[in-house]
Parts: sequence; structure tokens; C-alpha cells
Amino acid sequence: MKVVVIGAGLGGLPRAYELRHRLPAEHTVTLISDRPKFTFIPRLIRVALNLNPLEELQLDLAELTKRHGLEWIGGKVTALDPNAKRITVGESQTVDYDYVAIATGPFLAFDAIPGLGPHGGYTHSVCTPDCALKARAAWLKFLADPGDLVVGAVPGVGCFGPAYEFLLMAEWELRRLGLRDQVSITFITPEPYAGHLGLDGLSNSRELTEKLLQ
Repeated sequence: MKVVVIGAGLGGLPRAYELRHRLPAEHTVTLISDRPKFTFIPRLIRVALNLNPLEELQLDLAELTKRHGLEWIGGKVTALDPNAKRITVGESQTVDYDYVAIATGPFLAFDAIPGLGPHGGYTHSVCTPDCALKARAAWLKFLADPGDLVVGAVPGVGCFGPAYEFLLMAEWELRRLGLRDQVSITFITPEPYAGHLGLDGLSNSRELTEKLLQ
């Protein structure tokens, strides 16, 4: 049996590990990703705040897959034929499969709101390595000339946690650097109340979040 996992992020890589662990050795598990490194996305906030270099959050996929007995293909999936059970990588490389797991993760819809995003917009994100590096450059520039800092999440966002995490970590870092009194911080959220997190009914989340922000 041939099993293929597309995507080597927080969903795909653990899925491939688990399949390899559970399946007998005669079955193959192939991991396909258009990125050569695994990145631990939740810690990109620390990269943006210049607390960790990006390299500390990344692992080489070719080395990881070899160590765990996985087949590894580096490249972008350009076609998937469910009838023939065949995947095309790049222009011509094909991979046959019996089962496929698609774990490519979300994509960033910066075009949903005018002015959003670092590519032609006016905001920064911490959701990809490239965005985190751009955010770090902007953060360092901000520290050299502190002023108003706006942190937030937009309507339709899939997860509110990173916005709160960046907000609180930035505030802590400004205090550590002795710059807090030079910075006005504003938090913007489409939530009905602070601490809603898109999950209405979390016990004490509103009270705890409001106290923390105060």
C-alpha cells in the first residue's frame, strides 16, 4: 500500500509520523512539500519580536524524513487525479497512491481587506516565515523610533490567539527595553468581547482577558 501526505506543516508532518508508526514496514508513506524545511509556526511571534532567529524554529525535512523512514519529495503538487490515483509534482514527476492525506494548511487572504498584509499593504503578519521576517524588520524600525502600536485580528480570521499573544508579548518586550512609556498600544478585534476567541462560552475567558489587558 502506498500512502501519500501532501504538506509538511503542523498537520502533515505529525500525520506522516503517525502513519509510519502504525503501518507495517511493507507499506510506504511519502511526504510531499514545496518547502524544504518544517517551521514551528506558533513561535514565529518570537521571530517577529526579535527574540529568536528563524533558524531555531526550523528543521530540514530531507533529514527528518530519512530518520523516520519516510519517502520524501520536495516540490509543488500541480495536479491530483483521484480516478487514476496519481499526483503530479512540478511539471512531470508523478506519484501513485492508494490513500492520500491533504494537509496543506490555510492560505493568507490579504486581498480580503484593502491595505492588509506586507505585500503592497500596510500591516504585518506572523503566520509564515517570510511574513515573520518582514514583521521583525518593521519591529526593529519601530523600536528605533517608538510611537503608536496597533495589534489586531480581522473579521473572518480562523484563530484569535496569535493576536493576543503578540499584543502581550510586545507589551512585555517594550517594558523590558524601557520603552513602554513611549508607546501607545491599541488592540482591534471583531470579537463581541475581549477573550471570546471565536469560541463563545469559554469559562471566565472574558473576565480573565479583560483583567490581563488592564
